[in-house]
Order: sequence, then structure tokens, then C-alpha cells
Amino acid sequence: MSYRYRLTIATTRPGVFRFPEASKEFKLGGHTVDLVARDGGTLEQASKVHFDGYEFAEEAAAWAAGERLRVRLQILDAALGLGLNVPHNDTVTAQTSDAVKRDIRGKFGATIVDSVFGLAVHPHDGLHFEYVVSADGTVHKPDGGYLLEGLASLWASEMVLDDAAEDALAIIGVATRESSDRARFLTTYLALEALIPRGARSAEARQLVLSFQAAIQASDLEEAERESLLGAIGALSSESFASALGRLISRIQEPPVVKGKP
Repeated sequence: MSYRYRLTIATTRPGVFRFPEASKEFKLGGHTVDLVARDGGTLEQASKVHFDGYEFAEEAAAWAAGERLRVRLQILDAALGLGLNVPHNDTVTAQTSDAVKRDIRGKFGATIVDSVFGLAVHPHDGLHFEYVVSADGTVHKPDGGYLLEGLASLWASEMVLDDAAEDALAIIGVATRESSDRARFLTTYLALEALIPRGARSAEARQLVLSFQAAIQASDLEEAERESLLGAIGALSSESFASALGRLISRIQEPPVVKGKP
């Protein structure tokens, strides 16, 4: 028995894989890979694709090759700004009921595998297959009046943005365009860091920092290492961002409840 890996990824803008066909075969490190459009009909139209690499004698070898491909796609995306969503974790996105799986197995001897956004490995025997369903949906307000009402409401408010607020607003704007939940969260967190001021630590803590700095100054460390340590220790004079965020949250007296949690 041989094995294959399937790495499913998405793209924020169709056309990254500019091929007019629905699939493209190529060689990668000695094994064959099929690049397949999962929606859109052709690769240049697809917003989701998968890479099928096959003919591995061992399951572990298929997993290793799939992980190798995942990392290299992530590096290419970061280096070239391709707009790919190559998941770090593997998530089951679609499943067929056990009854249907048993029926197909009984009638045809074939096994239906779950759809995974990320990496999965299966036997490459022609008897393991995946149902792929694709659809486009648009969710929107009945009309655009809410945007005009929002503009009218904001127009009446005086707003002056300092440099930190402008930076945070730009960062949040970037976050709204991210397709990855993790990237949206980390980008929003970065915006909060720009907005929330950090207070000074207690007088006792600052005195300890000063004593650490004096000890470093009196040490026999090389100058470069001494300066590096002094900078790191000096940063401890201010509270951590986590503490500043917690302090801000504690000021909210009546937090809204979302799904039973404040």
C-alpha cells in the first residue's frame, strides 16, 4: 500500500495560481504532486486549492512531505506577498454521516474521508475519496442606509487623532482584510499595544531596576552585552502590556454580555 498527502489552502485573491485548467501536475523532490482547484472551475479562478502528493511507501513519509510543503508555501507567501492562507493547524471542515460512509463502503468498498483545511494523509489506493462542495454566498444589509447613517452620526462628533491613534486605526484596517483568524487577532492585538499606555511600576520595583543597572555597569561584561542588558532591564521600569490591558479592562463597570460571557 502507498500513501498520499493532501494539503488544502486558500487564497485571498484568485489568480495566484494562474493556470487555465482545473488541475496541474508537477514534480516536487522526487514525488508527483497534483495542484487542484476546489472551487471556481479552474486554478486561476479558484479561491481554495489543494496539493495532492502521492506514491509514498510509508504514512510517516507522506506526513513529512506534506509538512515540508506547508512550511515552504508559508515562506513563499511571506517573501512574495501572495495573499495565501496556509493554515498552521489542521481543521476538519466537512464530514459525511457515518450511515452514508457505511453505505458507500458496503456497496463499493470505498471510504469517504473528511475534508480538512490543512494537511491530511490517506492511502493512495483509489478507494479513499472526498466529497468537495463549493458555493458562493453573500450576506449583507437590505440596503446601504446604515453606512450613510453611520457617517451622519460620526460627522457630529469631534475627532482628533494623535500619532498612536492613527497608527492603531491603520493597523485595524489591515486586520479587517485578513482571511486568517490568527492573523486578524495578532494584528488587532498590535493595534491595542499602540493605543494603551503603560504605567510606571512601583517605587520599590523601580529602585530594584536601578540596582540591577548599577550592578551591570560595574560588571566586566563586554560593552555590547552590557548595553544590551541595560536596555532590557530599563524596559522593566514600565508595566507589561498584559498588566496595562488588564487595568483598562477592570475599569469597565458594566461590560456587555456576549453568549453568556462578559
